[in-house]
Amino acid sequence: MAEERTPETDEVATEQTQEGLAQQQEEDVQREQSPAEKLQERRAELEAEMTEEEKTAADKMVKVALIANRLIVGDKRYGQLVASMLASRQLYAMCLYELERLCGDTDFKKATKAEGEENLEGVGKELPDEQLLMLKEVLVNSAAVQAQQPFEEPHLFKGMIETVFPWM
Repeated sequence: MAEERTPETDEVATEQTQEGLAQQQEEDVQREQSPAEKLQERRAELEAEMTEEEKTAADKMVKVALIANRLIVGDKRYGQLVASMLASRQLYAMCLYELERLCGDTDFKKATKAEGEENLEGVGKELPDEQLLMLKEVLVNSAAVQAQQPFEEPHLFKGMIETVFPWM
C-alpha cells in the first residue's frame, strides 16, 4: 500500500530533491574546467599536431600579440590609432546596414528617372534580387576605388564634418 501524501511528507521529499540537485550541481562544477583550463588543453592538443616550424611561428605571433596589447594599453598614440580603426570599421558596418535599408525603401523607377530623359528600360519599382545584389556591389566597389585614391587630410575632415556626421 502506498504511503499517504501529507504536507510533511511533501516537504521532506522536496528537501531531499533539492539536496540531491545541489549535490549534483556541486559535482558538475568540480568536473567542469575553467575557460582558461579548456584553452590550455586545446592549445596542448594543437601544439601536438604542429611542426616545429609552425610552433616557432606561433610563438613569434604570441610575442607580437603581447607587444601589440601593451602598446595599445600603455601608449596613448597606439590606443587612439586602434580605436580610430575600430570606429572606421563600425562606421563601415553602419553604412552597409543603411545601404540595405535604403535599397529596400527605394522606388527605383522614380529614383532613376533623369530630367529630360526617358526612364531606363526595364527598371521597375523594385529590382530583381540579382540586380539588387549587383547594384550594392557597384556602390560599395565605387566607394572602395575612390577610397584608394590619394587624398588630402583637410578633404577627409571636411567630408566627415559636412557629410558623415550629419548623416549619422
